[in-house]
Amino acid sequence: MIKSMDFCRIVSDKKVKGSGLRMGDLVLVTGTSLVPASKKDPYLQRTLTTVIKVKGDQLLMPKQNNDEMAYLLDPRSLEKVNDKDQETLTDNIKKQFGG
Repeated sequence: MIKSMDFCRIVSDKKVKGSGLRMGDLVLVTGTSLVPASKKDPYLQRTLTTVIKVKGDQLLMPKQNNDEMAYLLDPRSLEKVNDKDQETLTDNIKKQFGG
């Protein structure tokens, strides 16, 4: 199961069309949201993930002074990276933000 603070690769172009992301991009999951699946049945819900793109060893954080974005994606289009890469990427973020 994909959860917040997991690094993932985008494995499907189908679910990310028009978002600016492509298959193979590395992203960090920053949260999950439940949203209505349709207007007709607001009680039927689906889960979407909020992600931020990772380029190299840098997290591309959206800020007022840049054009970076957070994206809302279907988690079916994501696959978690392996534990070793997860640890390395987490260390890189800690270095980037001084933590």
